[in-house]
Amino acid sequence: EGLVINEIVAGNRTIEKAGGLFPDWIELENRSNSTLNLKGYRLRDESGRSDYVFNQDTELQPMQRMVVWQSLAGSDGNEFSFGLDREGDTVVLLNPQGSRVDAVSFGRQLFDYSLSRGESNHWFLGEPSPGAPNMTAGTASLVDSLRINEIMANPLPGEDDWLELLNLNATLPLSLDGLHF
Repeated sequence: EGLVINEIVAGNRTIEKAGGLFPDWIELENRSNSTLNLKGYRLRDESGRSDYVFNQDTELQPMQRMVVWQSLAGSDGNEFSFGLDREGDTVVLLNPQGSRVDAVSFGRQLFDYSLSRGESNHWFLGEPSPGAPNMTAGTASLVDSLRINEIMANPLPGEDDWLELLNLNATLPLSLDGLHF
């Protein structure tokens, strides 16, 4: 169909919406070559709370993006009520017939960063960019910032071994993408 979940922010403290609120948000993008009418499409998360339904004719042109905000107080028509769990969640996009069009599951999210989708459908840590092209977030250097902080190599019977990593950079997150032990 071409309609995808393009960007998610589950820990917003910097992008203000009217009324001084900082809600979570989901960005959809029409990656097809034709205009899509979103009437009847639904967004939901794994909480099972009420779906957000596009009840009105809402056209999305090819390559156009649309941001749907979490409703914290009132509603202007483009707001969902379920909220996103910053500790991890799943967001599902359904077409008017109830079939899954797209979905993304994510783990713990950092405040003021987005989970962004690239052109080749891979997900990456992004700078929040509601309604604009997704931008990769700057990250700290693995060589300069990553340290093994603590190891449990001989736990009590029945318990797991574990390894704790520490990011020494005070301002940038650290990407562990491609790291092997």
